[in-house]
Amino acid sequence: MNHISDLESMKTRSRWLFLVGLIALGILANTLQVSVLFNVYFVFGSVAVMLAIVWLGMPAAILVGVIAGLYTYLIWQIGRAHV
Repeated sequence: MNHISDLESMKTRSRWLFLVGLIALGILANTLQVSVLFNVYFVFGSVAVMLAIVWLGMPAAILVGVIAGLYTYLIWQIGRAHV
């Protein structure tokens, strides 16, 4: 029985590591912007969110999207535009 609990523990740990990796991928993809026109950019952080939906489920994808989106919000300093 101890062997089964070890496998479950490894599975849970690998899911958490994969989630952290997808969060890092989302932040990295949002920092690598492609300029299309003046002040119009394509960002690719949603790719990490789509991968999280497929592989980890909706709650993990929401977490990835929120964290990657907050980072984009900070680097573009959108809060100053609202004042």
